[in-house]
Amino acid sequence: MNTGRGVILKVGELFLKAGTRQRFMRQLRENARRVLAPYPEARVEKPYGVVLVRLVSEMSDERFREMLDVLTRLFGVARVLPVRLVPTELEAILATGVAEAERAVERLGRDDLAFRLTVHRANKHFRPNSKGIIEALAVALVARFPRFHVDLVSFDLNVSVEVRDELAYVYAESLKGAGGLPVGSSGALTLLLSGGIDSPVAGWFGMKRGCHVRGIYFDSFPLIGREARAKVEKLAALLARYQGGFHLTVVPFADVQKFFKKEAPLRELVLLYRRSMYRIADRHRREHGADALLTGDNLGQVASQTLPNLKCLDAAVAIMTIRPLIGFDKSDTVALSRACGFFDVSTEAAEDACSLFMPLHPQLSGKPEFLRAVEERLAEPLAALEEEAWAKREEQTFGLE
Repeated sequence: MNTGRGVILKVGELFLKAGTRQRFMRQLRENARRVLAPYPEARVEKPYGVVLVRLVSEMSDERFREMLDVLTRLFGVARVLPVRLVPTELEAILATGVAEAERAVERLGRDDLAFRLTVHRANKHFRPNSKGIIEALAVALVARFPRFHVDLVSFDLNVSVEVRDELAYVYAESLKGAGGLPVGSSGALTLLLSGGIDSPVAGWFGMKRGCHVRGIYFDSFPLIGREARAKVEKLAALLARYQGGFHLTVVPFADVQKFFKKEAPLRELVLLYRRSMYRIADRHRREHGADALLTGDNLGQVASQTLPNLKCLDAAVAIMTIRPLIGFDKSDTVALSRACGFFDVSTEAAEDACSLFMPLHPQLSGKPEFLRAVEERLAEPLAALEEEAWAKREEQTFGLE
């Protein structure tokens, strides 16, 4: 009677995008296929209005739960629904609804559950109507579990039925999805990724708004140990879970830093470092066809992130820099870092490249014209060092990209 298992991916915000909805849905299906590549038992299909992941061969419950976890991280998805696919026959729908209740009783360890029923009849030719299905299913559930009782507000179990043209979906579990827009539907960004708390969360936000994100990391080895890069690589692997892969460019930056330490004003060192990073990151952006830079900057959080100093950084490149964390309290960012799974890695002990040669009193109100004058004075050797750093870059790919 039961024709198999599957997962329905319900979209939320995409329904607001009337002019581009079909393009977004195509991107979502493509992304689902990419993240499900390790699961050949699953096939992505496209019934109207949803994305259906149908199991075409046997899958253990443990592996099925693992796949659900992957799908809850897929941007563009509002709800992840593990469903039973049954024929559009009332008897099959009722039997499957009762089976879902039996699983809930086993999971919760009691049989006095408060329940509600939700029925959507997209197939208007199906009989009975939605009210009739609800009445029949309620009778079947109470006959199987006499201690069940209806509560439309405070319920333990919600058995849902969607009757479509060819199949009915029956489910009693609804998992929260990642929301946002499908990665790749809003362009591409170059993320300045470090081993701290902020930049991975900024990368996550870029992906959530539909951008494909690539990372660039400025490695200060041998001025600092290998642990810092190892942290960044771990974070890159975690970011890969949210877009089906992550590309990281590692640029050796120690020679640039040593040069500035020797030749530039001490108070301006951090701003000069970061302006150099922006210039190289902009080169990365152009090479990979990205539309903007993306950083974890937060207004006023550290010396380089005062409003005048952010203006100095923006003046280093002729492209937009997106700063999704600009108004966050640190506690807000930490909470997101924990929720996204980054926090434990971000807080691993490692030397901080940004603190190298940090002056006791760093500049809080930098002036772009002064920094440009310093860079112009050092133009020839600085350009050569930045060119050498770019030439020695290493490319790494994590996940499925």
